[in-house]
Amino acid sequence: MNLGGISIMRSLIVAAILLVATGHTLAQPPLDVRPDAFDFGIVPRYSTIYKDFWIHNPTADTIRIRKINTGCDCASMPLERSVIAPGDSVLAEFSWEHGRKEGAGSRIPHIFVEGIEDGLAVTMTANVSATPDSAWPLAVKPFKCELSRAGGVSVDSVVLALKNRSSEDIKLFLAATPSDYCQYAFPSSVPANSTARAVVKIKPEYADQEFESSITIGILDNRKKRLTIPLRRKFY
Repeated sequence: MNLGGISIMRSLIVAAILLVATGHTLAQPPLDVRPDAFDFGIVPRYSTIYKDFWIHNPTADTIRIRKINTGCDCASMPLERSVIAPGDSVLAEFSWEHGRKEGAGSRIPHIFVEGIEDGLAVTMTANVSATPDSAWPLAVKPFKCELSRAGGVSVDSVVLALKNRSSEDIKLFLAATPSDYCQYAFPSSVPANSTARAVVKIKPEYADQEFESSITIGILDNRKKRLTIPLRRKFY
């Protein structure tokens, strides 16, 4: 092969590489999802848990989301709106309903935009337990917040007992809370072999509304344990 043929061959190879690379880049929706993964930790059976996600458009073009596929009727992820302007963000609320089945599981919703075949994956994990109030090292009781109203009686706040079953102090943080609905008073730590109190109180402006949400508590150590407490405002 002469030098001209070698030069042409090299050009064809470079062009093919660029096409493959460009195709791979364009196959992924140009979105920034935060967080792109979330662990609910231990959750009770027969409950629905929630997490808000922000979907950001970092490009100079308007993006239209055509669908979100959660892969199961037990999960949904509705949007505030489907069109995202350049530099703008849209809120998506992921909900995941659990029944009788116990054990570890995951859901991986895919976000699809117009003009791109592949979807952007977001990973959610949870460990469903029949006895979440006996979890180690931290147990929470009650494990469901029921802010109910029946007749003339309204339960507008719930006191949670946070029991540290370990021989070391536990530092806590709130990994997810429905900030619009409630106010929270959680301790930053629970001493070893002790019980601390936390309070969840409905905001007055939401006292006359029904809603469902959840609270995820995380432990600040290398065990990375989490617990999610379902929260509901229900009228009877």
